[in-house]
Amino acid sequence: MNLNDVMTDISDLTTEQKDFCKKYEISHEEYLGSVKINSDLNLGRVRSLPEGFSPDVSGDLDLSCLVTMPKGFNPKVGGDLLLSSLKSIPEEFDLKRVNGTTKFSYFDFA
Repeated sequence: MNLNDVMTDISDLTTEQKDFCKKYEISHEEYLGSVKINSDLNLGRVRSLPEGFSPDVSGDLDLSCLVTMPKGFNPKVGGDLLLSSLKSIPEEFDLKRVNGTTKFSYFDFA
């Protein structure tokens, strides 16, 4: 996918969401999880996520610097979900949507 394709898919997102999609070269549909990202998604330097981001990733999702999880964030992950900087998860977060291991800094869920 090239950057021009990304820009035509995100016309109804907020400026923060558009900037996030542009920076990480994901489409509006991938951002919302309506289209699967058929690879790993490395967002290892991201400390916070814009509201509404809930991708469907076939591989690993690296969010190792994420400090807080936005309300409604519930990605579907085919591989591992890396959350090594996160200290807690919201009650509504469904770990069953992760096929691999969810790795936290002080505890792991299988």
